[in-house]
Amino acid sequence: MTARNQAGGHGSTKDEVIKKSGQPGREKLTERSMPCSGDHPSAIMSPMKQKPGKKNPTAAKILQATDELLVEGGYNGVSMSAVARRAGVNKALLFYYFGSKAQLVERVLERYYTAHLAALQEAFVEEGPLPQRLHNLVDAYLDFMEENLRYPRLVQQQMAGSDEHHDLIRRNLGPIFNWTRQSLTGLAPEIGPMAARHLFITFSGLVINYFTFAPVLGSLWGDDPMSPPELEERRFHVHWVVDAILEKLSSSEWQTVARRRGRAAGESDDRQAPEA
Repeated sequence: MTARNQAGGHGSTKDEVIKKSGQPGREKLTERSMPCSGDHPSAIMSPMKQKPGKKNPTAAKILQATDELLVEGGYNGVSMSAVARRAGVNKALLFYYFGSKAQLVERVLERYYTAHLAALQEAFVEEGPLPQRLHNLVDAYLDFMEENLRYPRLVQQQMAGSDEHHDLIRRNLGPIFNWTRQSLTGLAPEIGPMAARHLFITFSGLVINYFTFAPVLGSLWGDDPMSPPELEERRFHVHWVVDAILEKLSSSEWQTVARRRGRAAGESDDRQAPEA
């Protein structure tokens, strides 16, 4: 977004609206650009047509603060006032950059999903034997989770929420699911028990659940599940499961079973399909 983009129809540019307050890390809007107060200053705070750039420091602080507060208190525990205090910015800037609380939360989750997909794509594009490429894929998955421990918790919070939150997950999960299904074309059948859709859930659960339960595993295991040795052991286990699945997928017996079940599933779908 350029400095000449306008805020909410008042005709003031971003440079004219935002001025330094003299306090480190804080910015404020001029009085003429703030016609109302409260959590919904609607006169100038309509949703931005363009997302704030990745290098925008103010937007980055807002997203980081929202991320932290979501993990601490869930969606209902987040208010625009609390985000502004945590980020050290004027509350009006939250509406200026993101439009609403719902859009702000969506932007936080969208960042994770986008980075997640990019990491998987980068890992799988490399040439080499299929087993090694799949090892690279799950390694990238594990690395991403290790580096973004809030990610699975945020998704679980949204899953426990309303249908509105489920729609948010569907929109962002869709590209990852579709890419996984396309990437496994030729390895897994389209339908049946060995289909890519099942492998997607299997690999996801294999990786994510470890980090979900890690906070309570220490007392049960007698070791810190997030220590380097334990993480390396988990990685070895994930590789072993991937190899076991590949071995089954390549066996003629399982290919026959998969084709048979796939045909049966297709015939069942045909029988249940409504007449045109």
